[in-house]
Amino acid sequence: MRKTMAVLLLIASPVIAATPAGLKKRVAVMDMSMAATAMAQPTGGGGTTFTSTIQIPPPADFAMALTEILTTELAKTGRVIVLERKAMSDIAAEHELAAGGKANPETAARSGAIIGAQYLIRSAISEYSYSQTGTSGSLKVIKGINLGATVLRAQVGIDTRVYDALTSEVIASATSHGTATSSGADVKLSNARMDASAAGFVTTPLGRASREALDGTVRFIIAKLGEAKWEARVIRAEGAQIYVNAGEEAGVENGQTFGVYRAAEALIDPASGVNLGTPDKQVAVVRITNVTPKYSIAELVSGESPKRNDILRPQQRGANP
Repeated sequence: MRKTMAVLLLIASPVIAATPAGLKKRVAVMDMSMAATAMAQPTGGGGTTFTSTIQIPPPADFAMALTEILTTELAKTGRVIVLERKAMSDIAAEHELAAGGKANPETAARSGAIIGAQYLIRSAISEYSYSQTGTSGSLKVIKGINLGATVLRAQVGIDTRVYDALTSEVIASATSHGTATSSGADVKLSNARMDASAAGFVTTPLGRASREALDGTVRFIIAKLGEAKWEARVIRAEGAQIYVNAGEEAGVENGQTFGVYRAAEALIDPASGVNLGTPDKQVAVVRITNVTPKYSIAELVSGESPKRNDILRPQQRGANP
């Protein structure tokens, strides 16, 4: 499986320059699923003058590998903070070491320390078509793909939803597509299982189609997250210093001003008892004076002193408490 991931990661190419671009949201990528249905396997006549088409099944760990690639490519953009979710079993094992007293308590992982995501990414492979077409005598996909009068065609479609981790609201959805074809001397893959760890997989039409679809997916996610709201929280206020839980890694810079908002009582529908949301009101404006990688320090510009868990949002022009 690790070999599969290592080889498949090679098919991803940088799609957006890895440079900071404003305030960054915390995101987590969920496991990609294989939603595409299996296609029929049409066959043609015999002899050398007729052609046949064989549908090639998905490579081993195809959806899992594309999840790894998507996570890696999002992190490489430098425009979001990507939280690890694929390796939660490893993280849980580390916490169990601490809970069982097998790790130094001063350095062990602490329960409740996992950072929460602001937005979640859910993708599914909704279109999959990988076929070999050629003369009857050249079609030997069970034991490998032969050269000769044969063509490989691949099409991959990825459905993606971006949703708010707090409210579950879907803020954007789209489908990205990738297609590729190879023929003649380009058809060099020879692997009985057609799995993703095959040495030549990265140059096959399926590898190229997957890369194209993933490129579109990354562009879509980054564009939509750029439009989504950004929030941080007040850690505590000590005298003139206000500590905020977002720093250099989140794109915060000295001199930036933020509105401070405080949640009011939740709105409960008297008829159904359903929580309709929690309104908030602006209580202050703060200015960042010092930035560290993980947190920043602000000063009060106007309004009342912030409290722990108050919300910070980029200050809109003309908005004052």
